Amino acid sequence: MSQIHFVDGEKGGVGKSFFTRALVYHCLARKLNFHLIDSDRSNPDVHKRYPDISQTIFFSEVEKKSNDADRIFELSLEMPCIVNLPSQIEVIVSGWIARNGLTDELGKEYKLEIYKWFVCTGGHDSITLFIESCEKFASKIKHVLVQNYFSADEDDWEMIYREYPKLEEVIKAHNIPTLAFPRLGTTDKNLIDQNQWTFERTVDRENTQIGALSKQRVVTFLRSLSHNLDQLGIFTPEAFKTHSAKAKKPAA
Repeated sequence: MSQIHFVDGEKGGVGKSFFTRALVYHCLARKLNFHLIDSDRSNPDVHKRYPDISQTIFFSEVEKKSNDADRIFELSLEMPCIVNLPSQIEVIVSGWIARNGLTDELGKEYKLEIYKWFVCTGGHDSITLFIESCEKFASKIKHVLVQNYFSADEDDWEMIYREYPKLEEVIKAHNIPTLAFPRLGTTDKNLIDQNQWTFERTVDRENTQIGALSKQRVVTFLRSLSHNLDQLGIFTPEAFKTHSAKAKKPAA
């Protein structure tokens, strides 16, 4: 079995990279083996923070470069891949998936599972894009709705579901899990971003550039996210024992 986990959101500024970095922290803390790929050509900040364990692979409309992303599939045969996507990339990525039969014949042959972790702010455009993605792809690509509490908290999301009944309809129709992405305060988040720290560096005892209380808030944030991820059962050691089972590689 092989897996590709796309961190998406289609819009810019929804928190894709921040979520990806927090997801990486969770995986490293759980000692999960994975490939980390940054596909954001304009701002590969995930790769910048994790240069030793990540690589950049870009999707392209240019014919000569359109197959560069094939490397993602090849890597997924070794270990699950986490891919941080740029904004406005859906057409190119879905074209690559369809062109290579990754949700059809080839995907079935290699027992490939494709996940789309859709980071959503709760704003109108973000909700609409998520619904559209589900209606187009949820029958073949596993969606997870990542509710970004930085933009809208738990009470806001209750209101959002009331205002957008279609949202709950598609979630129920496709049995889509939801993940609460906890809110980290703006001051703490900005401190991390300004210093370009990984979360590992942020909470390190030897890091004296961050106050004890600020550090504790980050620890609490990460623990909360890991708890929520564990509840989903997708990024856990138990799940990875199955997900990381050796898949045969394509013949040369």
